[in-house]
Amino acid sequence: MQDGQEPVGSFDIEVFTSGRGCRSTCSRFKLRCDAIALHEKEILLLSVAGSETAVKSLTAGLRSSAKDQKRIEYTVHLGNIHETLLSKCPDGYRVYRTKLDYGTWHVLCLAERDGFMPVVTDETLWRLLQGPRFTTPLLRQWVPWLGQEMRKNGAIVQLTQSGCDAGLMLADDDTLDDLVRQGLKDRHLTINGHPSGYSKINGTAWPGQIKTLEDYLMAYGSLLGKQAERSLKPLHVPGQDSLPNLDLLRQPFDAQSHVIAAVRKSLHRQKSTLIAAEMGTGKSLMGLSAVHAHAAGRPYRALVFCPGQLVHKWEREIRETLSGAEVIHLESWKNLLHLERTSKPTGVEWYIIARDRAKLGAKWKPAYQVRTKAVDGFLRCPQCGHRLVDDKREPLFVGQAGKNGQAGSGLWKRRSRCEWVLSGHGTGADNDADEADRLVEGCRSPLWQMTGELYRYEPALYIKRRLKGFFRYLILDEIHEEKGADTAQGHAAAALASACRKVIALTGTLIGGYAEHLRPLLFRLSPQSLVQEGLGWPDATAFNERYGRIETRITERSGGRSEDNRMSRGSKTTVKMVRPGIMPPLFGRHLIDKCVFLGLNEVSDKLPPLSEECLPVRMDQELAAAYRDEVQEPLIEAVKEMMKRRDRRLLGAMVQTLLAYPDYPFGWEPVGYWKAGQSITVAVPPNLKEDVVRPKEQALIKLVRSEKAARRQVWVFVQFTDKHDVEARLERLLSSAGLRVGVLRSSVPLARREEWIGKNAPHLDVVISHPRLVETGLDLFDKGGRHNFPTICFYESGYNLFTLRQASRRSWRIGQKKDCRVVYLYYERTMQDRAIALMGKKLSAAQALEGKFSSEGLVAMAGEDANMELALARSLVNRMDEGDARRLWGRTTNPDESGHEQELPLVATPPTMQPMTLFDFIEDTLENLSKTKACQLPESSGNA
Repeated sequence: MQDGQEPVGSFDIEVFTSGRGCRSTCSRFKLRCDAIALHEKEILLLSVAGSETAVKSLTAGLRSSAKDQKRIEYTVHLGNIHETLLSKCPDGYRVYRTKLDYGTWHVLCLAERDGFMPVVTDETLWRLLQGPRFTTPLLRQWVPWLGQEMRKNGAIVQLTQSGCDAGLMLADDDTLDDLVRQGLKDRHLTINGHPSGYSKINGTAWPGQIKTLEDYLMAYGSLLGKQAERSLKPLHVPGQDSLPNLDLLRQPFDAQSHVIAAVRKSLHRQKSTLIAAEMGTGKSLMGLSAVHAHAAGRPYRALVFCPGQLVHKWEREIRETLSGAEVIHLESWKNLLHLERTSKPTGVEWYIIARDRAKLGAKWKPAYQVRTKAVDGFLRCPQCGHRLVDDKREPLFVGQAGKNGQAGSGLWKRRSRCEWVLSGHGTGADNDADEADRLVEGCRSPLWQMTGELYRYEPALYIKRRLKGFFRYLILDEIHEEKGADTAQGHAAAALASACRKVIALTGTLIGGYAEHLRPLLFRLSPQSLVQEGLGWPDATAFNERYGRIETRITERSGGRSEDNRMSRGSKTTVKMVRPGIMPPLFGRHLIDKCVFLGLNEVSDKLPPLSEECLPVRMDQELAAAYRDEVQEPLIEAVKEMMKRRDRRLLGAMVQTLLAYPDYPFGWEPVGYWKAGQSITVAVPPNLKEDVVRPKEQALIKLVRSEKAARRQVWVFVQFTDKHDVEARLERLLSSAGLRVGVLRSSVPLARREEWIGKNAPHLDVVISHPRLVETGLDLFDKGGRHNFPTICFYESGYNLFTLRQASRRSWRIGQKKDCRVVYLYYERTMQDRAIALMGKKLSAAQALEGKFSSEGLVAMAGEDANMELALARSLVNRMDEGDARRLWGRTTNPDESGHEQELPLVATPPTMQPMTLFDFIEDTLENLSKTKACQLPESSGNA
């Protein structure tokens, strides 16, 4: 080797193979090596030359499985590197082979490991930082300083190498965020020549610290947009990709056509696609048109799984959109018996089944055996005769069967099987008592049987077992209502999805605040990405720890004989609870390739104006005195004392009482809680005169009269419809005021509610109902002009944000021609006031997730309780000022001073934002969304 030339060493391969008998053979190959890079004996770069046989042996060895690697040994001698027992990169290699003269081959192997750079230069580092691994917006002139700092702190690892200058990047997105933030803070990094204290907004240098999210996005919006364009490769780009030629009876809007095109393309690539579109964007039209476009003129069968009240609407949508489509209603499993699985469709066939019908099967009861001659009362398996146990491995007795219909094991809750039993007979006749109590596996026979009361079969299960493949397409409407992991409707949706070839799911509210809401949906629709991460259906905790928020509470006690551990004093209890929150990687890894998003403002720019306003009402003197002195104050004092002991038994009763009493101050019983089997009375709400029309009721009458004078109908939403029947009282008062009043009650069947509205609404001035009755799918106006409810009044708002958002948009939809108005009535300085203010903040938080940000929303998201009942109670007890409700609600819908709505896209992680990053902002936003199930008022709630 001459001076100035790179050293050339050797790279040896030894392959051990089994021979006959106990002997083993070894094949050795030697190659010339001029460059190698190792990280902890893992080969990341290798440049060798040798005979064709040796080169092929090397590449085959590097590509072999992990099991075969145990029979291969790699050794290198190059310069100062003398290493044995090297290992291959588990991520694989990019291999480049070149044939040289004299039968010699050269091969270059570069590891596919994330973060590996064959050559560390500013250009390669810049390319790596601009890849999908990082989302931090960067400037090109920052790279030299970033590379220097990364080498110092070990984010770029110096490899064991010779003949090359490779490197390995170990930094993650958070590390890069911190490094950029520190560089800007210390003024090592500048933006357009200005130090970190300046930002360029609208072309001018803006001094000072960025204080709000709007300021930040205005300053760095262009960087965020460029980073998003580099990171994402959309399947369909509106404005660039052409639209399909849809053979439809009505032409969709351009935005709807792009959604249809995107869904059609995604169905060519995968089985399931989810359309997450705002209420009123025409999800049913887009869903069925996407199916028709994907079929491309071929005969097909499609099945629609929808809420019961939308069955007739789906039929109407299909007939108005598709020419010659046959529509069949599936009322029960008997309608499926004549269908042949092997038959081929001859035209366009659409089948519709209500989700309540799809899940219904025969009634069942537990099956067990009790020996007549035995006096022990043990429950036994009817097949093997062994004693049954509950989930705590305790034996089940006859007396337990009548305890709330269950024995703790789920035997009376779900269809169980004989999984674990106690061996022996348990009669005292066993010779070996230990043998009688030994836990063994059961015979797996069913522990349930049909009652014979109803002869029917679950339609969804019948389709899965008998008609798999009969329906090519499936549309799951309002899929967010099937988010439960153990609900009958969720299981029915999963059964239908497994039986159909292509699935389209529709929803207007995809995010429910919990990562757990998405886990069952992902497994039922498209589980591949979750399975690739090693997550299975039972791994709920692992999923929530990775993509949600888990709160771990550790309680430690010391002292006391009963609290001693085995070898020390004291005890520790660890409890894990799922908290509201969704980590952003969930969208990138599991949603972005399966979802098509659409907002109402993107569908039509001809929508009428929408205004939302809060109308505070002051209580009269009699009502105010009764509310504050005899209801509110006793409850507050009691809750204060109970909360010191972390006793929350009174919170629910307090919140609902204070919400309902001002609207219905009569017919009340004592309010309290149960303790040791006794009722403890805390407050006795006084019963006022029923013939007095209270101020809030007067405000509602005035509102309806003024709207009637303008030829506008009003829809009024109330929450309490049972014991404290606000609904019936408002009906009487409005009728007495000379208004034509109708009440939509829960007794109207789901499938008849649209018909009820069409029949009764044209003759009414006002309709009263619970918002849950018209929450999904129904329109409160007729396109033919027979009726129109452009004004919606929440007489009682409740505190379920999702119900409120869905119900408030029943009139502001495509086809509406009148200006829309949403009014929220509430009593000042009451729990209703605080509930409205908190709901305004929650709405700001929810809209922030959809790309609409405001400073008020940011303030609202800092540190509120996820449980709405607890937040309201704490607000009242501590006399917290929740702000003016009118101002908070105005921020969510009204334009800014320039007349433009503040809609800024959420596209990347910010480089510097004090005091929290954008990811923290998203997490805190989701954490403060109200807990849907715990805070949801039932349809006929009134027992406050």
